[in-house]
Amino acid sequence: MVKKQNNHVCVIGSGIVGICTALHLMKKKWSVSLIDPNGPASKASSGNAGLLAASHITPVSSPAVLKQVPGMLLDPNSSLVISYSYLPRLIPWLFRFVIAGRPKKFIEYSKNLSELLKDTYSAYEPLVDEANCSNLIKRKGLIIALTSDESLEKIKPELSLKKSLGVKFEIYNKDKIKRILPDLDSIVKHAIFYENVSHITDPYMFAIKLFDNFKKQGGKHYLQEVKSFKTEKKLVKSVITDQDEIPTNAVVVCAGAWSKKLASQLGANVPLETERGYSVSLPNPGINISYPVISGDLRFCATPMGDSLRLAGTVELASIDAPAKKSRYSLMIKHALRLFPSLNLTGASYWMGHRPSMPDSLPVIGKSPIYENGYFAFGHGHIGLTVAAVTGKIIAELASSGKTSIDIKPFDSNRF
Repeated sequence: MVKKQNNHVCVIGSGIVGICTALHLMKKKWSVSLIDPNGPASKASSGNAGLLAASHITPVSSPAVLKQVPGMLLDPNSSLVISYSYLPRLIPWLFRFVIAGRPKKFIEYSKNLSELLKDTYSAYEPLVDEANCSNLIKRKGLIIALTSDESLEKIKPELSLKKSLGVKFEIYNKDKIKRILPDLDSIVKHAIFYENVSHITDPYMFAIKLFDNFKKQGGKHYLQEVKSFKTEKKLVKSVITDQDEIPTNAVVVCAGAWSKKLASQLGANVPLETERGYSVSLPNPGINISYPVISGDLRFCATPMGDSLRLAGTVELASIDAPAKKSRYSLMIKHALRLFPSLNLTGASYWMGHRPSMPDSLPVIGKSPIYENGYFAFGHGHIGLTVAAVTGKIIAELASSGKTSIDIKPFDSNRF
């Protein structure tokens, strides 16, 4: 039976972006329903590297990365691989990826991301306080480990750009690295330390704490799959699921890698692809690191999560339905052992998730081009956890007053 509700919004997707969006909408006095066929934080929000990386303002595609891409695509052991059977479908996305890495675009998109990430912590603060989960956030900073002088030289243009945009960092020499990370192998010659980075010791539990607060405040959660929308003129009137019809005054698509079809129904044709990320969790790693460490050469992250350690990273562009490749786990472990030779692999658990990836690394945040009460919040790629609360705050502002605290034109669904 269809019930009428006032000021009701349906948020599609109960990952970290959807949960934060729902909570910020509640702060604006909206009645919120989260709709997702899976449990909260059951996809990309659970097995990620756990970084709140406010320093990550540069797109994945860059002048330096573009030089490496041909070699990466031919090497099955590179940090970036493409499923050849999926390549024909990827060509339009790859073309835009190349354009995004040109020098002028790289600088432009870095400025856009800098503006988005500047409120990372302030947007999370009220949500974290209310959910009483600040104990899961450790503001220690981030180490980028480099194994050669050449690696440091390659990264210097990016560091210069970041510095111009207000990102604070230090360059550590070998002696200082050894003092703070004694278990790191001596092959590491240089390190970049970013101070404005935190890590979350349990990304899944962090999201669940926020979700529980959503429920505590009266939010509804439907374990249903959204199929379509009932519309009237320029308004979405209800959300059609595989089980029900849910009336609504507004709808927000936050379905991560599954957002493309839903956005299309609301008038946006977006070049969203699935970037499959892998992680390996080690319950007894046998080493003691208090900082997250990213290998700038081998392209993986090691994040301390309580007594355990999570290895995360690598990029695989393939179908959303393709099975996980065991070789990607093996490659990440091989790389990790180069940096941490005494790593204990006993009891390892494995995970693969789908990052919603846009070719320019800018998420889609804004209004439907057709429906006045339709909104988008997806495509965050590697920074979903970092900007989930910022995104939710922007959507709540947009749905409530039509005005936002930052210019969101760069994140428009029709920018391509």
